[in-house]
Amino acid sequence: MSAVVVVGAGPAGIRAAQTLVAHGLAPVLLDESARGGGQIYRQQPGNFRRPSKALYGFEAGKAQALHGALETVQAQLDYRPETLVWNAEARALDTLSQGRYVDRLAFDQVIVATGATDRILPVPGWTLPGVYSLGAAQVALKFQGCAIGSRPVLAGTGPLLYLVAYQYAKAGAKPLAVLDSAPFRDQAAASPALLGQPVTFAKGLYYRSWLALHGVPVHQGAELLTVEGERRVDAVRWRAADGEAHRLECDALGFGQTLRSETQLADLLGCDFAWSDLNRAWLPVRDPGGRSSQTGVYLAGDGAGIQGGKNDSTTLWIAITSAALSARNRLRPESHSQTIIARENWSERPSTTCRPSAAPAAHSRSTSAHPPGARSRPLRPAAPRTPPRRRSTRSAGPRAPAGSPRRVRSPRARRRGRGCVGCRGHLPHR
Repeated sequence: MSAVVVVGAGPAGIRAAQTLVAHGLAPVLLDESARGGGQIYRQQPGNFRRPSKALYGFEAGKAQALHGALETVQAQLDYRPETLVWNAEARALDTLSQGRYVDRLAFDQVIVATGATDRILPVPGWTLPGVYSLGAAQVALKFQGCAIGSRPVLAGTGPLLYLVAYQYAKAGAKPLAVLDSAPFRDQAAASPALLGQPVTFAKGLYYRSWLALHGVPVHQGAELLTVEGERRVDAVRWRAADGEAHRLECDALGFGQTLRSETQLADLLGCDFAWSDLNRAWLPVRDPGGRSSQTGVYLAGDGAGIQGGKNDSTTLWIAITSAALSARNRLRPESHSQTIIARENWSERPSTTCRPSAAPAAHSRSTSAHPPGARSRPLRPAAPRTPPRRRSTRSAGPRAPAGSPRRVRSPRARRRGRGCVGCRGHLPHR
């Protein structure tokens, strides 16, 4: 049995492993990619020789520092690249490597640093060959040294849209157009808040200005309507902010509506979730020390909320987590007791039943915050106990928008395909 397992070798996972090694532990580090770095600082294959500046731009220094940190501690931990965690139950992780079942890895403690993925809003034709998420388009460029097409169109919104457009244009695959679904007035209204992050704001202005100077059309308030083609992408149809419809021939499309946290593993581990207005998503509940609602399960990095690998609080979470994990081996309880953050009282939240029919939300009957047989779990680590069949719906996060379903976690039911196609077994049915 391994005492500590870290899942994900991106910025948060590597720094977590580095901190654990510094505390005298030898964790297992699992990562789906062949080389560590995550999506932001993804490394090219070993036989590629492109300079770091060409790959990472302004982030070249941070990328080199992160890769160097992994190389430094690699001999002091059990590093397993190209390893996918596909299941988690009974305090064990089932893993695959190169498409084959490897083993079941038992753990005492696990740090989930699974990062983020694209938020995709499907449009007609989105399954045609030649349609990629923005993240996949970036992977092709960074890791495989190729573009998704010679005449690509990039669509969606968020910082990644402009970064990928800039990287493609710099690589010689200039996008035919950048279709930003965010209206210019909304971006202008958000500008004062970005002044508190001057470096990020300056980068955004640089990317946007660079694209304009190099003849890459950027359309604000553009709505992607359809993707056309028989065997692959031939064209896209979109509507401009003034309502005029357009058709643009192309050979590839990269699109995505910002990023969302990759939370599947936290779900399988049984963590409680709460609605985040900031991320517009259900996220696993954690305290400032990274502790989830499950004993021995810790959350770090973008997998617990989008931060872009740059939020200073990540370092705090990992430091507190590593101290807590190593306490039983090296530290006296008194030495880290002050780092334990007391949990606030959670407010009661009613759950919502899944309504496969199209009945109005107002007609749905709410159940109590504690379904029959359910018990709440304290956020701080507690003695192991038998989990209830139905988990608590309490939430430490802000109240979800009216009509949003309160998820009652049921990973086992979801894995077995139970429940309707709407909630995948997450909600009690009537």
